[in-house]
Amino acid sequence: MKESIKIAVSEAQRVLREQHVTGAEAQSIIDGLTAASKEASPWWVIVLKTLAYLIGLLLAGYGTSAAAQTLLM
Repeated sequence: MKESIKIAVSEAQRVLREQHVTGAEAQSIIDGLTAASKEASPWWVIVLKTLAYLIGLLLAGYGTSAAAQTLLM
C-alpha cells in the first residue's frame, strides 16, 4: 500500500476513535481519503477489463467463422 494511503487511513481511524473533530479537520481527512482512492486502481477494474477483452476475442472468432460459413453456402 502506498504511503499516502496509509497516512489517510490512519488519520481516519484516529478520528473515528476520538469521535470529536472540527469541521475543517474532517474536511481535510475526507480530501485525503478521496485523493488516496484516486491513486490506487481497484483490482476489479483490471479483472473487468480483461474479461471484456476476452469476450471481444471470442465474439470476433465466432463472427469470423460464421461469416466464412455463410460464404460457403
